[in-house]
Amino acid sequence: MKKPEKFDVIIAGSSLAEFSAGIVLQKFFGKNTAIVTGIDNNKSSQSIDFLSASLFTGQMEPDSFIRKISNYLTDNKLTWEKLPSVYERHFYPKWRLNLSDNLAAYMGELKKLFPKDKGNIDIYFRDIQHAADYTSFFLLRFILPPVLHTVSERFFATGKKFATLSVEEFIDSLSTDKNLKTALSGQLQNFASCRESTGFIFHAMNMMGTLNGAFAPKGGPEVMYNQLKSSYISHGGTLLESSTIDEVTISGKTIKDLSVINSDSKTSRLKCNKIFWGMGMENLPALVKDEKIRTQLTNLSPVKEFVPYPILFEINFNDAIKKLNSKGEIFRLFPSNQADADEIPQGCNLYPVYSESTDSMPDKYIAVVFVNGDDPGTFLQNEKNISDLKGYLMDMINLYIKDFGGCISSVEQIIPGALTKSFYINPYGTVMPSTGKIKTQLHKNPYRLNNLFVTGADLFIPGVTASIMSGITTVGVAFGAFRFFRFFRYLKQQANKKVKIKIKPLKVKRF
Repeated sequence: MKKPEKFDVIIAGSSLAEFSAGIVLQKFFGKNTAIVTGIDNNKSSQSIDFLSASLFTGQMEPDSFIRKISNYLTDNKLTWEKLPSVYERHFYPKWRLNLSDNLAAYMGELKKLFPKDKGNIDIYFRDIQHAADYTSFFLLRFILPPVLHTVSERFFATGKKFATLSVEEFIDSLSTDKNLKTALSGQLQNFASCRESTGFIFHAMNMMGTLNGAFAPKGGPEVMYNQLKSSYISHGGTLLESSTIDEVTISGKTIKDLSVINSDSKTSRLKCNKIFWGMGMENLPALVKDEKIRTQLTNLSPVKEFVPYPILFEINFNDAIKKLNSKGEIFRLFPSNQADADEIPQGCNLYPVYSESTDSMPDKYIAVVFVNGDDPGTFLQNEKNISDLKGYLMDMINLYIKDFGGCISSVEQIIPGALTKSFYINPYGTVMPSTGKIKTQLHKNPYRLNNLFVTGADLFIPGVTASIMSGITTVGVAFGAFRFFRFFRYLKQQANKKVKIKIKPLKVKRF
């Protein structure tokens, strides 16, 4: 029998979190790692979780810390370009709402629509700023030993009261105006995949990031994926594309090895000291062949809830689009002014994808429409469901942005790279902790396995910043707080280095 390959860390998943963890482990810590993506690299579309998490983001100003991390991960080869000043437009049946990189302008837009709630709108923006600060403590709880939790929490006291507050509770406490609640809920919940009872602090973090301006990776998500892939491989990482995990062997409380099948149906065994389990992968217990162990793992982490599942469509245009002089904004189309919680997922979200500068027209748009997440596999197998959803999307476009709809040449579904019904996992980027989860004791994984670390599944809500930080945080959880902070110290030192230019004094001959 062929001897299994041995790695320090095997990373299962294909999102930003997994690549971020893998690059840091290879490039900074010098670990021998392998990433099993589950992505079929023969298909034109990348995996759904990677694609929808990297369309646009905030906090990517050239001097921002997350931009420095992005530059480090991609060896300074990925370009982030700022979207138009008014980068997002919300459409409701009776009113419109524009989001811009000017926070005061957005506040002004809301106050024009809801003049009776000017004071409540001021409270809203004050509170989301405080709440966003508290997310740093949530990260620290994973990294620091429990004895330091109480001490560190004092530094984020202003946001503490929001830690266990759900979005619904917060908005209900502001106003009785249902239209205002829907406007705020639509803004927050679209960033967080419309999941109910999610901690307000996590919505606040993503929202505050993009209210100061949004950025898109030049070339779109595919270019971003390829840059991370190139960086990971160049630093010695082993990338197993078109490979899936067939079996997980567990001995006691440790994962012993993995059985991986490649695109040629050849099986290989991989051993590792630690394993990171991330997005786009099958639920771990389902891969355990030993029935007794599989039942034990399933009982430790039963599926308690599902999150809305995103169906993606690629929208292409004809030459008529050039006459519209569109700036490539993000469009969010809502079916009702006063949507119930289960109606909000039916809002259609349209994101531009650029191959050239963001000053030009986007090459295409990607539309995201959410459906019930309890059994997305069955939904996708029914062609009529997809046809009906495509028709619904076109109806919404023609209702709100009719000129835009007249320029569309084709609408095609993007096939996801993998389906999963895993515990708390949402394929739209990363997962969103519920308010109940924030209150409970944190665990590195729900299965109580000594060498398993769940990447992105207990940390943050969707988004580029959230995904990158959840991946790097998993490195800290696995290798300790000291190494985690040593990496950030190194990154800060590198970013602060200045080029010194020596000027030799001019020598003048005297006569």
